[in-house]
Amino acid sequence: MMNRFKTLLFMLSAALLLSCGASKKSTSLSETQENSAKPPAYSARIGLGVSTKERTCMAIQNANVPANTAVTLIAPTIPQTFTNAEVTSTSQTACPVTENVDPSVTNYDLQVQNKTVLTKLVPFVAVVAPPANFRTGPNNDVLADIDGSGKSESFRACSAANGLHLTVWLGQPLSGTLLWHGFYYQPENTIPAPACSPKETIAP
Repeated sequence: MMNRFKTLLFMLSAALLLSCGASKKSTSLSETQENSAKPPAYSARIGLGVSTKERTCMAIQNANVPANTAVTLIAPTIPQTFTNAEVTSTSQTACPVTENVDPSVTNYDLQVQNKTVLTKLVPFVAVVAPPANFRTGPNNDVLADIDGSGKSESFRACSAANGLHLTVWLGQPLSGTLLWHGFYYQPENTIPAPACSPKETIAP
């Protein structure tokens, strides 16, 4: 009787161990799948910038962009254009893209190769990536493969009463997945761009 009880106890313990192992394996697989499905963070790679009479600069949520880093600047108003630049140094003064100083961003001064591409006081999207990742699309738009996934990202600017909303999308603007959003403050906005839809005015 005692032997039968011990055998039954051993079988129950073994079944419990197998069940726990399968549960851990299932949880681990689920976590792996969930993590692999998460999109890469773009806030450290994409920022907002502008060219003024004195300088060209960008503001980005990344405090570790070294000097001489390649940056591609995209003018998202139609016809869209892009040009390459390099980080020269961290800026001691805020890049003038927001109404109030944003403590979450670091400001950088940029050296632009082709300054004629940028219109003064019209904002651009600044991507920490070389221009080889970018191309001109069939509709006077700029397309990119920022993360090397083989899928195209696109850019858009839309107009609000007090500035311009700039966005980056996986796929086509509005119908694709929103990856990044920035807002350029300009009171009594006069920059020509289509009116914003609600999905273009919030962060992803």
